[in-house]
Amino acid sequence: MNKRLLFSYITSIPKKWFFQTVFFIVFIANVTPGFAAMDQLYLAKVSVDEAARRVNKNQKSRVLGAKTKIIEGREVHVIKTLSDKGRIKNRRIDAETGKALNKGNKR
Repeated sequence: MNKRLLFSYITSIPKKWFFQTVFFIVFIANVTPGFAAMDQLYLAKVSVDEAARRVNKNQKSRVLGAKTKIIEGREVHVIKTLSDKGRIKNRRIDAETGKALNKGNKR
């Protein structure tokens, strides 16, 4: 922004609104980075590797593969496992919460 334009804007503010305007500009400048960090914190989720480790730890099975899919608009980690009995199972883990999803409970 041009300095002259900024100066003309600041000088055109009535005296009674000057401090409120300055406070508002400083407030927005300080709060905006906090919102960006909050969004990143909210988006922090369970990685596909972490989900595979949890399934391997909780189930007595071997992980054959893991991938992330979008199911009903949500990210879901699908972990393919081989059980002790030789059965292949697909475990579904919610990528946002890390909780196991049942076949009937995809949310």
